[in-house]
Amino acid sequence: MSSFTYKQVGYHYCGPLELIERSYDASKLGADDILVKVSAAALNPVDLILYNSSRFFKFFTRTDAGIGRDFSGVIEAVGSSITKFQKGDKVSGLFEDTYTQQGTLSQYLIINTKKNHNIGTIPKNLTMEEAAAFPLTFGTAYTTLVHFKKPSECQNILVIGGATSVGAFVIQLLKKVHKVPFVVSVNSSSSSEKVLRYGADVMVDYTKGSVKSQVLELVKQNGKFDIIVDCVGSSEFISCMDDVLKPKSEGSGYTSINGTTVGDYHSPMTQYLSWANIKLLLFPRSFAFVWSYIEDGTWYEYAKGLFEEGVLEVPVDSVHKLENFKEAIATIIDHKAQGKVVVSME
Repeated sequence: MSSFTYKQVGYHYCGPLELIERSYDASKLGADDILVKVSAAALNPVDLILYNSSRFFKFFTRTDAGIGRDFSGVIEAVGSSITKFQKGDKVSGLFEDTYTQQGTLSQYLIINTKKNHNIGTIPKNLTMEEAAAFPLTFGTAYTTLVHFKKPSECQNILVIGGATSVGAFVIQLLKKVHKVPFVVSVNSSSSSEKVLRYGADVMVDYTKGSVKSQVLELVKQNGKFDIIVDCVGSSEFISCMDDVLKPKSEGSGYTSINGTTVGDYHSPMTQYLSWANIKLLLFPRSFAFVWSYIEDGTWYEYAKGLFEEGVLEVPVDSVHKLENFKEAIATIIDHKAQGKVVVSME
């Protein structure tokens, strides 16, 4: 394929996010690389936190950098060692390189398949926008459920932030795959319809009184929880964990993707170095705790099978054009998106 220019969202050293013109040189395609013409990319809160971290820790950004991790698109060229994919394949996945000139909010993307494993042909029943919207959040949700007893052995599970993109997949996996009898979601009433459709049995509305009191009342009626999955960053139950969570001797535990910190998407990663998080990680406690993050593995093919069987749905909040990427970012920053915010390159 000949050389050409294309547009992507990126930033110069310590600068603002903007549309930048890049050049593609066909000679740069390595033996293990694939060249993808990107159809859609989904924004994640972590994308903005990484960007703000690069501005805070200035040594990360001596060169230009891109933004974005989720993508879908069509393979335009493959390296000489590639056997899994071929030109014309529709693929999606997780681009795992950070602080490089590339990012998924781009019309083209060069992916080293030796470094980026969570990529595959898209589920046949998903649109390109949906295929771009699931990798990071599904992979994160899948990982949150592997730390303690098997979900299929649980009776009661509490999901804090069931209306988030990660929470949506957590609830669907719990109810539609693992058949957990009783799943409680903490979210606002504006998200109740979606959360109940995902499978939650009971919704606790955080806008209507004390969440702790509402959950403790449910514990009186249904017993303590086997697992608590926090998709937001809540400190609500730290002081009363023994009252809501079964003993760790039973394989129970509490996992969070943000510790006790609700993410501020204007701030760098240092926001998570709070005293509350340090105590949670380093000091002895009566309950089992894991700070969960996405892990490498076979979850992409697992997710693909579930989508093609019609078991799962992809939560998409909105789709924006590339030139309107700032509008997409604003949708994430206000914490009101009910699903993934997608940028279309078409």
